[in-house]
Amino acid sequence: MGKKKTLAIDGRMAAMIPYRDAYPKLGIIKGLDGRFTKMYRVGEIHTDSVAVYDSTAAEQAMEKLLNALPQDVHFQFVVHNRLIDDENDPYRYVLNPGMVPEELRKEALSYNQAVTENLEIGHNNTHKDLYYVVSVAATGEKAAEKRFKKLDHVIREAFRGLCGLSVKELTLVERLEVMYDMFHPCENKFGEKIDLSGNGRIDLKNLTYMRMTTKDLVAPGRWNTSRKWIDHSILEEGTPQQMYARALFLHSVPREVSSSFINDLTGISSQMILSITYEPVDTEAGFKESSDLVAENTVIRNRSVSDTVAERKRKARTRVEEEKEMSETAYFNKSALTVFKNAMARHSRAFACTITIVLFASDPEALDKDTCLMHLSAAKFSGNVQSLDLQQAEGFQSSLPLCQTRVNCMRVMDARRLAVMSPVGIQDAIRKNGMFLGLNAINDSLIMLNRRNNTNLTGFITGSDHPGKTYQMKREVFNALLGSQDILHVITAKDEYDDFAKKLGGEIQSFSQTPVYEAERGYGLLSGDEAFKNSFLAALAKQCAPSKLPDENAGTSIACTKRLVIHKTADAGEMLMLLDALWNLTLKDKHQGRSHQIFIDGADPLLTEPDTSEYLEILLKKCSQFQTITTLVIDNSVKLLGQPVSAIALERIAQGAGYIKLLNLGPIERRRYAEILNLPNALLPYISNVEPGKGIIVTPASNIAFNDNYTELYPDGSFKDLFAREVRQIGL
Repeated sequence: MGKKKTLAIDGRMAAMIPYRDAYPKLGIIKGLDGRFTKMYRVGEIHTDSVAVYDSTAAEQAMEKLLNALPQDVHFQFVVHNRLIDDENDPYRYVLNPGMVPEELRKEALSYNQAVTENLEIGHNNTHKDLYYVVSVAATGEKAAEKRFKKLDHVIREAFRGLCGLSVKELTLVERLEVMYDMFHPCENKFGEKIDLSGNGRIDLKNLTYMRMTTKDLVAPGRWNTSRKWIDHSILEEGTPQQMYARALFLHSVPREVSSSFINDLTGISSQMILSITYEPVDTEAGFKESSDLVAENTVIRNRSVSDTVAERKRKARTRVEEEKEMSETAYFNKSALTVFKNAMARHSRAFACTITIVLFASDPEALDKDTCLMHLSAAKFSGNVQSLDLQQAEGFQSSLPLCQTRVNCMRVMDARRLAVMSPVGIQDAIRKNGMFLGLNAINDSLIMLNRRNNTNLTGFITGSDHPGKTYQMKREVFNALLGSQDILHVITAKDEYDDFAKKLGGEIQSFSQTPVYEAERGYGLLSGDEAFKNSFLAALAKQCAPSKLPDENAGTSIACTKRLVIHKTADAGEMLMLLDALWNLTLKDKHQGRSHQIFIDGADPLLTEPDTSEYLEILLKKCSQFQTITTLVIDNSVKLLGQPVSAIALERIAQGAGYIKLLNLGPIERRRYAEILNLPNALLPYISNVEPGKGIIVTPASNIAFNDNYTELYPDGSFKDLFAREVRQIGL
């Protein structure tokens, strides 16, 4: 009888996988800490969920999820990015010319060329998975199984409340494959060692025959974690699959953090792991312990007060608290005390969180570049990422989906703050079937966004003089022309759209009288038709003298023979009449299955009168409800913000918009928009003294610093020529 074949890897490598036992029938893994874990894959967010997304409601749902499990249950979110090596990957971003009208094929090819030229700059060919791991204490695997069965319903319901997400429980084989992918970023040969039949089926029963353990399926053949490397380790050293890995941790998190914080961090690299472990903390006990530590480090002294002459005469003194030791530990003890105070005041929970990150790269230079980008991305939100020097193996192990930490870098945060730092990628759903808007200014990845997948369909663009507002509006119109079948209407007093429309086969219409008293019903989808019409007439009366109001039967309805129509107007009155006529046309055509989009370049006059701004605000809401995308250009924010009436109107529209492009802004309007939109200070440099085509894209789901500067991104080719204005010589 022959010997059993042995294919086990180096025992030292298996020992680097930090768990004790695995139970194939139960899908449970027992960690080195003695706790048992179950793992779920979190499903993708559907675009219909995003359409009704509300950031406040989403934060409340996330907070509810964090509070859903019992106090003794730990849990973990793991984001795993994997590089897609697929020849068809560019087709995820470019247009299919066959789906574009024949008259726009040339323009579609120019668009595709612009996309492909920028595709390889950032990390775009990435597949992102989100996992959820639950950890419980139990006397054995059977007791753990019973606990997990009780928790399963709670977990599924909690995720369902978060944008309708579903979760799938993973088998042990699926869990092992995830860990294998993390240790083998360059290959996909999981299970080949025990696939005795060669049919691709992985039978863990073969492990006994092969004298192997489940760790042998996961661990790399080589993993150099020598401390001489200090800030990185090397997987499969000396082989064609060699990869450099760097483990980092989130050292500090700003008190006010953007909801796109985690999403921006995970957009840095195509191959990375980001892990957040949550360990619930007894709030009262934590408060007592942290207050004792702070008290031990505090001394009360009497200090002279001499700010005024009277105080100096009477030699006034006051009692002050001073810290004995100014250290990092003392700082975090004081921060923890504040967290526990807030949690107790709000009857919320506090968690000891560890956030670790592992970056992978094929060479040290690429690893350093991605690390630098990670630092910049965290700093954008006033956060700080540090390398786990001399703890690279422990940092990597802490990032594995085993819900255990092997490094001491916990930070205490309350549920409300953690709810904002959601790892659930709303942004990914918004990008689905999106159009190219430029590059992320932090990591150079493509910005793809589908306006119809956004929270609401109102948008506006603003900036100081000559930052490229009209160019950005043309980009929006162009994307809508290629990415939809909608009829597009641009209302403007400018001549800059004339050549643009001609290049794209559009038409230019001078203003002609419309039937201002015509009212179209909303087909039962929207209410308040009569009130809305009265609001329009009140606004028109403010812009036109009573003697100049049209007769009841005057005017003709708008006729469109092309998909792109430029409507030339002279004043706010004509703008209002066009908007009313377009609203009626939208209602009629929606009934016939046709959709419209409305673009207003120079909407400032509509915000100067209360009646006019009120009508515009109602119109924008109705258009969004009726799935009609509407985009405004605000030319002079400084002037509008300087007048109480227009400032209030602008603020209300900005707060109600689902899509905003802020270009270069002066100090006055920059400060006001930061307040209105709650922008973090770290983003303000991206709208301060920047070149045309650069700025910030603001949506309820994320804030993105973007670069759409055509001199940088499109130096050659015909794409930028689509937006250039022809220079006409004037004869003398």
